[in-house]
Amino acid sequence: MVDQVCRSGAGVDVIEGVAGSGKTAALAVANNAWMTSGLTVRGCALAARAAAGLQAASGMLSTTVDGFLRRIERGDVVLGPNDVVVVDEAGMVGTRKLARVLDHADRARAKVVLIGDPRQLPEIDAGGAFAALTRSVGHVALATNRRQLERWERRALAGVRVGRDDALRAYERRGRIHECDDAQRAMVSSWVTVRESQGSGVMIAARAADVEALNRLARVELQSRGWLAADEVSLGGRDFATGDEVIALRNAYDIGVLNGTRLRITEADVPREWLRCSADDGRVVDLPFAYVVEGNLAHGYAVTIHKAQGMTVDRAFVLTDDAMANEHLYTALSRATIRTDLFVDTFQDAVQEAHAPSPASSARERLRNIGRRSARQSLAIEQDLPKGRGRSL
Repeated sequence: MVDQVCRSGAGVDVIEGVAGSGKTAALAVANNAWMTSGLTVRGCALAARAAAGLQAASGMLSTTVDGFLRRIERGDVVLGPNDVVVVDEAGMVGTRKLARVLDHADRARAKVVLIGDPRQLPEIDAGGAFAALTRSVGHVALATNRRQLERWERRALAGVRVGRDDALRAYERRGRIHECDDAQRAMVSSWVTVRESQGSGVMIAARAADVEALNRLARVELQSRGWLAADEVSLGGRDFATGDEVIALRNAYDIGVLNGTRLRITEADVPREWLRCSADDGRVVDLPFAYVVEGNLAHGYAVTIHKAQGMTVDRAFVLTDDAMANEHLYTALSRATIRTDLFVDTFQDAVQEAHAPSPASSARERLRNIGRRSARQSLAIEQDLPKGRGRSL
């Protein structure tokens, strides 16, 4: 991969890497080679947190895709033939936005490296460009998963990634799939048991409402064990106390937090109206009450799949949802190095006149249905046109 992006001479290189394949580690080596050769490297990613992670892991100065485009279009940055533009998690960047990046680079004769995985979370905007480019211009594949410790799990994940029906049987055989009358409570119970043994882990769900519910249940368990202090304050519709693990929901560069920054509250100072927190990187961050009151801070015991993308943890507890697609399932299952457990409700809420729960199909069938659904997007020019109009190439 490093040889390709450094010596191909191509204007655009596309790298497709499975979850846990070391994409960013490889980029760090490439970045060193580019800089040693006197090139200017500019990294970008869709989210500010992802851009910060790219910069920390690879050493290349990075910003958001939006920030990169604004600086170019304002004239603050002028690209040239000695520039390399790296777009991380390119599979999540919408087609129009990606086209703007490529257009600016093309006019400046700069090189662009797109790196991502079209089988993880798809674009929010109209998309399909990254997947199309992997087919049209070719790509280098990083296919070896180096994250999960167990060989069987790496093999199973490879099957989940491509939607194989039998891929989840390995999880089932090893007791990793749990059918429960109340999946949320069962999941929190398993999670807190791991914490009691000094382990670490995160709960993952597709819906924001489920994440909120899981976080509330988690706090009840933590309070009952005395793991949270009594200095609780209510801000923005949520309760916070010393010891709480929280996650920022909005970029605030002036106070040193980005959307997705994970923190632990070390002091709740009501007179001064701030929460003193420690960040994962050791920084001390003071969050003003005003930031929190606006709903910009949530508890971090459970996160959405989108917040989990790019995360590596020891243990993961995944709440399945009938609205999930295979890309969501694969992303959630590929976060933990040691163990991942899936939780499936025995009953699902059915929309019917009685407004009563009805028995759902088996966990195996529901998970198989998720695996068969895809949220991937494709370009209109790659789809067959109505009969008589031929195929657009």
